Amino acid sequence: VRVAARGSPCQRQAAAAMPFKRFVEVGRLCLVTYGPMEGKLCVVVNIIDQSHVLVDGTPAGDAGTPRMGMSLKRMMLTDLKVPIKLNATAKKLKEAWDAEGTMAAWEESSWAQKRKRHITRKGLSDFARFEAMLARKERSAARAKKM
Repeated sequence: VRVAARGSPCQRQAAAAMPFKRFVEVGRLCLVTYGPMEGKLCVVVNIIDQSHVLVDGTPAGDAGTPRMGMSLKRMMLTDLKVPIKLNATAKKLKEAWDAEGTMAAWEESSWAQKRKRHITRKGLSDFARFEAMLARKERSAARAKKM
């Protein structure tokens, strides 16, 4: 006796081949990549339509955005989530943000550390860039000598 698997073959194949890990969902932490809020963090509070979401980043302080609708094209989804419900108030979002330690988790991520390094290097003067190049050469020479 043969037992049929649940779902159509097409559905089973789609479920097995799902390459995405970051879904647009309520509570997803995002990084704004374009516009006046570029580089700021926000949390998805509600999904407006297929390409727009309602975000709020007030718990992040200066690193966050005000509550507003935003296109998904202007943001990148992170791996982090804040456990909130649909249309959570700013107060509930702040409580969940602090309870989860979201800002600390973001600052520990390699993504945030790379951004911080990039911003620091971008702000260097010509002489500071020259000194950084010399320090990098010294480290490389010491590493090569050790081998």
